[in-house]
Amino acid sequence: MRIAVLLMYSIMGILFLTSTCFYQRLNGAFVSLRKQRLVKAAVYIGLSVVVNTVILSQDAINITLAFLGLILLLLAGFEGSLLHKLSAAFILYPFIGSLNYLISALMLPLLPSVYTQANRYQFMGFGVFRSIITCLFWFFMSRIFAERLRYVKEYLNAGTLILLDLVSLTPLLSMIYIVTTASRSMLPYSLPVILANLLTNMGILELSVRMAENTRTAAENENLRLQRDYYQELEHNQQEIRRLRHDMNNHLTAIGACLKQGNTEEALQYFDGLSQTASVTGRSFCTNGLVNAMLNAKYNLALEKGLEPFFHIELTEGLPFDNIDLCSLFANLLDNAIEACEKVPDSQSRLLELRTRCSKGFFSFQAVNSYCGPLRFSGGVYHTTKEEPGRHGFGLARVRAVVDKYGGTLEIRHEQGIFTVTIIIPVK
Repeated sequence: MRIAVLLMYSIMGILFLTSTCFYQRLNGAFVSLRKQRLVKAAVYIGLSVVVNTVILSQDAINITLAFLGLILLLLAGFEGSLLHKLSAAFILYPFIGSLNYLISALMLPLLPSVYTQANRYQFMGFGVFRSIITCLFWFFMSRIFAERLRYVKEYLNAGTLILLDLVSLTPLLSMIYIVTTASRSMLPYSLPVILANLLTNMGILELSVRMAENTRTAAENENLRLQRDYYQELEHNQQEIRRLRHDMNNHLTAIGACLKQGNTEEALQYFDGLSQTASVTGRSFCTNGLVNAMLNAKYNLALEKGLEPFFHIELTEGLPFDNIDLCSLFANLLDNAIEACEKVPDSQSRLLELRTRCSKGFFSFQAVNSYCGPLRFSGGVYHTTKEEPGRHGFGLARVRAVVDKYGGTLEIRHEQGIFTVTIIIPVK
């Protein structure tokens, strides 16, 4: 008898941990588990309790404690922003509460009303069967959504996550209301609502997948655009080099004629113009071809705007950055900086500097530019001053998303007409 009891408890324990592992595959799309072993063990034990909590009709205690326990586990045991942790709770907890309530509501009426030694094995059998159903549910959920949710953490910005959280409040609050108020006599009415909650939450997960994939597609299109600009820049440089080679004899003849006639100043001016043209075609900021082409394009744009930019770029080999992320950092900040500098009326006061450095396991990035006029800043976020703000103001948001992706820090300062963005990202 004791062996049978121990066996059933062992089976339930294994099923608890297995269902928790499947649940964590979904949870990991929003937040990352901390790396310390003791923390991991504590989190998995806590999640196994939350995921397998028995929730009965009019059970306000269990459904509330399980929700609060999940939030505490997310806050203490996972890395990521507070918004990502809350999103994991708001979006995924309705599955936990709804599923556990459904199982209890459908199966408990079949068990004896009194717990005695005689019907002990019926209750334990219920526990095992309930654990099997829970494990199968999370298995199928992880198979359907886990792989497709892998882009959520990287590509969904704060505004999108807040929107998803607001949508998730409807199934979350309606589930809590049904569970805490519906009696057993109301099961025929409450169960369809709970089932609808499950389907609604599946729709929210699918919406999260679609939004993340659309954002990723837009990022890939941006990467293709950068690659196109890269090849166009290469083609332009090749044409300039061919033109210079073709006209070199003519240029040398013109300079020689000026020198023979004693027009030294004119010869120097001619040579300076020729040297400037040659430097534009041969400028090299870094060894990364795609980033270098983009920097050339931004540098030339700054020159066209009457600026005198200064770039000091240090990109060592083996940095763990995707080209599109690097280009997003450079391009978005340089676009903002060039636009801000262009608005400064005094050309002598225009400042545009860009520096990057890799040292002691860190990649540092600093962009400094002058600006004039008021800045719109609230809640730790800079807002665009352009007309139709809904169509602008995504540059710094994209920069912040890239920094968060690699676990870095972003600091923004503005004082005495100087705007400074400093980024530090740890690299292995």
